[in-house]
Amino acid sequence: MAKFNCRCGYTISDGLEYMSNRAHYIANQDYWDLLDKLEPTQAWEENAHHLAQYCRQIYQCPQCNNLIFFAKGSRFDFNPLSDNTNNLLSSYLGTQWKGMLRGHYRKNTGEVFWQTNLESGFKQGLTQAELEALYYRKFEQLNAQQILRDAFLEIDGETVHKFDINKI
Repeated sequence: MAKFNCRCGYTISDGLEYMSNRAHYIANQDYWDLLDKLEPTQAWEENAHHLAQYCRQIYQCPQCNNLIFFAKGSRFDFNPLSDNTNNLLSSYLGTQWKGMLRGHYRKNTGEVFWQTNLESGFKQGLTQAELEALYYRKFEQLNAQQILRDAFLEIDGETVHKFDINKI
């Protein structure tokens, strides 16, 4: 699923990880079964496979706050009755949630995008010099704020910069 429309007409894109308006949920009946399958000694991929088996996705429309569940092969929409229901699916860490930064340059054009709970952005149509300047400026800024989980910059298919908070 790449894109779908909310009932209000807003297009929700499902192309990025770390989206603040998407969450994974686990049925209470499955919770302990899932924990039994997860092992610290297992490969990351195997644990991720178990999570994917048990998790379903929910989205929140940033325009009307509608909640959209996908389960049992169908879509279910719920419109909150309360006020101030935006960002229900954001991280419990709030503004300290660590986000991501990506830069790509290919076929003589570049793009940079980033997502944190403080800000997100996307710039495209950049020259290589503009791309590198923006990427490294955003990298320094987000890393100094200690809200960067990972980042990478690719130039014509070659990774020229990579950062992963778990591999420092």
